[in-house]
Amino acid sequence: MESTVQKLTTFSKKNIIPILYILITFSLIFSYNKKYLGLSQDQIFKFIQVTDLIKNEYQSFERFIPNPEIDPNFTHKIYDPPFEHVINKKVFSVFPWLWTLINAPFYQFLPYPGLLLLSFLFGFLSLIFFRKLLLEFDFSPTVVYHSQLFYLLSTPLVVYSSWYYEATLCSFLLYFTIYQALKAFKPATNAKTTWLVVGIFTGLHLFLRVETGFFSGLIISMLLLFRWRSLPVKQVLYFLSGVIFTFVLFFYSNKLIYGIYEPLIVYDVIEHTFGFRFENLIGYLFLYRYSLAVYFPASFLSLFYLKNLFKNSEEQGDQLALFSAVWLFILTIPFVAAQEQGIDLTPRYLFPAIPLLATFVFRQLQIWKQINWKFYVVTGYSGIFILLFSILAIWGSRESTKIITQIAPHLASENITSSKYINNFAYGMPDKTFYLCETKEEIINFYNSLKQHGSQARMIITKIENPEKFSGDKNHFGYQILIQSFKKFQEIETIPNKRIIFENKNFYIFEFTNQP
Repeated sequence: MESTVQKLTTFSKKNIIPILYILITFSLIFSYNKKYLGLSQDQIFKFIQVTDLIKNEYQSFERFIPNPEIDPNFTHKIYDPPFEHVINKKVFSVFPWLWTLINAPFYQFLPYPGLLLLSFLFGFLSLIFFRKLLLEFDFSPTVVYHSQLFYLLSTPLVVYSSWYYEATLCSFLLYFTIYQALKAFKPATNAKTTWLVVGIFTGLHLFLRVETGFFSGLIISMLLLFRWRSLPVKQVLYFLSGVIFTFVLFFYSNKLIYGIYEPLIVYDVIEHTFGFRFENLIGYLFLYRYSLAVYFPASFLSLFYLKNLFKNSEEQGDQLALFSAVWLFILTIPFVAAQEQGIDLTPRYLFPAIPLLATFVFRQLQIWKQINWKFYVVTGYSGIFILLFSILAIWGSRESTKIITQIAPHLASENITSSKYINNFAYGMPDKTFYLCETKEEIINFYNSLKQHGSQARMIITKIENPEKFSGDKNHFGYQILIQSFKKFQEIETIPNKRIIFENKNFYIFEFTNQP
């Protein structure tokens, strides 16, 4: 009996991180409402991609529009840039089509939680290969353990794993690719084949999230730079061949799917100025509400480790390459991505680098011979943000579900809405179609147009309070937008011949009793 208990104890200690991951992730998944009504922001658009792909019988990734002849020029479009774009008179989402394609069968097979299975699985695998990678870089077991614990508790890994979010697959690809690259340096491996695979996997990030591919390329480039004297040229060529192959495949697939070669995400960042990008960098480091300095202030302790790396550069060349790549990524990705952080309570686009950055922090604390509780303080402080993020995710899921459950029974198959604010809920109702009309005249004219096509639409109007009730700068552009929106709302309220079907604090739904 004792031997069994000892074995279980040993197993638990050895696998405590994966066990914790499974328990925390599943507790979060089952804290959400057991429907897809509670998805928020990016997830909504990715979910609608899956349902549209199924409706299109896997023939097209465009938005499924039941009656395309009603609004062929998208004059009253409900699609929402930067999440969606009209390309060649079709609406496409900017989110990765590959993620949609591999998840759709899971959704069909197991509607809930089928759409979450892959994000959960790849979150688990990324945690496993993160450990393998750190051991390959010769970090001590203590540093590896605390780095894994930080990755689990103090980054959005669990939240992303409990969502329909491709970040977990990207993290797995990142750590797996770098791990394979390190193994390819060893003489006993079939280096040519391994480097070809590493190149293909690095390029594969293009199909998912460009920033993790950029990070993977940075790390491998630094490793190659630090080892260039001992690395045969042919191996580098195999790596480049793999990258080029996936680059060509990526642009060719874009042409087949969208009719253009460039990825749609380009349209979101191409017009940003250098000034905006530089402000984004300073924001990510210091000024944003959840900047690196706020969410993970201990991260800057890693800079002290640089002195140690330079002093022992021959023995720790790989670690120096990794350290250089991590900080290069942190300093350049705000320029490349050029997007502000989303709803995460962390600097979102730094997510792939944060666990590795934490590793260098723990290594420096180890050099300073800090006692163990200080390791937990670092993890615990950043973990507070993730705890709040998790609570916010649960609350948002339930609140969104509650609102959709209230309004959905009162809507028709075709609906006119007065504001893009409905987007947050409209995409939770993929069986209904929404058209955007922002003024009284637009609503009446488009309603009559719908009647000519045999549709009996209902109107869902977003309530807007009088901005003059609130204190603040009356000259601020945001205040001016609110004033304009409130005036439109007042105008819409004067529409004649309407019968209110449903009303709450956010919306009211009505239909016309006679020709308006």
